[in-house]
Amino acid sequence: MRRLMLLRHAKTENDAPSGQDQDRRLDDRGRLDAAAIGRLDRPPSALPDTVLVSTAVRAQQTWEIAREAMQDVMQTIGAARPQVELLGRTLRRRPGAAAADHPHGGSHRSRTIDAGRP
Repeated sequence: MRRLMLLRHAKTENDAPSGQDQDRRLDDRGRLDAAAIGRLDRPPSALPDTVLVSTAVRAQQTWEIAREAMQDVMQTIGAARPQVELLGRTLRRRPGAAAADHPHGGSHRSRTIDAGRP
């Protein structure tokens, strides 16, 4: 059975020093929350083998902290380290790939890339 897990980035700073939304980093609470997600008790079948991560700094930080927290469980069961791909590159390369995202301000949406066209 195929399984899709969606994980939103953890809590971030209000503004990045660069002024760019893409550059916002996790704040202290976000780092703690990301680690807690990685430590969640889950069956081995729920561990990812492929992870698609946004190019946003906060998303990459969330995944790295969660992955680090998952390491003990993954080593105990002998799970391989997940393959990680940046989401934007993957969507351009894989026709039929889907992504869920939200524009700044909250309205959630999903999109499917078909034959390289949004």
